[in-house]
Amino acid sequence: MRDAPQPVIAAVNGAAAGAGMNLALGCDIRLASTAARFTQAFVKRGLHPDWGGTYFLPRIVGMGQGVRAHLHGRDHRRSRRRCGSGS
Repeated sequence: MRDAPQPVIAAVNGAAAGAGMNLALGCDIRLASTAARFTQAFVKRGLHPDWGGTYFLPRIVGMGQGVRAHLHGRDHRRSRRRCGSGS
């Protein structure tokens, strides 16, 4: 996905939890509706994030916010702005 010659766009309308969130983070452009929710659901089950979450999230939202999301696993609606959607 990261080596695709064309831009990869994620359109999130609803829950993007765990691997779904991390796939969106790996995209070049992320678009989120007002109903979009982002969460690192892995930690709620005692697992570490996979699918690139530990790589992409801190680089997009900053180290502090990225670590907080990985440690707490809370649902974030305001993250739409932080994930580079521009809205």
